[in-house]
Amino acid sequence: MSGIPDNLVGLHKHVKQFREKNDETLFEELELFIEEEKVRRKLVLERPGELFFFYKEDYIVVTEELSKIPLTAEEFTGSSSLLRQLNEDQIDMVGQLTKELVILRSMRMWGSYLSC
Repeated sequence: MSGIPDNLVGLHKHVKQFREKNDETLFEELELFIEEEKVRRKLVLERPGELFFFYKEDYIVVTEELSKIPLTAEEFTGSSSLLRQLNEDQIDMVGQLTKELVILRSMRMWGSYLSC
């Protein structure tokens, strides 16, 4: 659950055009997030050492062999600017990608590559 702040007090002050509905939405989404995290945590504990990519309630098991695939133009054609950015950020193998695909989607450089 590293994706949420340690302290939620006053968080609403950072929302533009705050309304009471915002609190309701926050707690509904937080409840959903916690339920997803419980499932993920259980999965990780049941399958130690395995690599997973998560997208909301879905996940992909990445084998050790797949995690070692280099992020190169030879392996992933048509994504040269994405690969260049990843390599500049010292992400050179599939296993180095962030495990949370929602984070990838939210990153500016990924916008045109992921349309989940």
